[in-house]
Amino acid sequence: MNNIDEGFFSDLFKGKYQKYKAAVINELKKRGINAVALGHYFETYCRDFFLDRMSVSDCADSFAEDRVAKERLAIAEAKRIMREHGYRVRTLKG
Repeated sequence: MNNIDEGFFSDLFKGKYQKYKAAVINELKKRGINAVALGHYFETYCRDFFLDRMSVSDCADSFAEDRVAKERLAIAEAKRIMREHGYRVRTLKG
């Protein structure tokens, strides 16, 4: 019993994580988000949710909300800079 193969547990863990990550990626694809293109940022986010044993849908929901918030912040910053430089910025109604 002293010689437990720790590699077995890490491979099992890694396999579960890869399935979890693939499920989150598929869920985000349905929402039009290419998580793979975000690289390390997505990997860190997904790993944290996996370690906290959160559901795939919770991870995808949170990640999507985070991306939308970051995009809105970037757009607001771009508008602010344009206004500072004398441009008129209009918001188009959809």
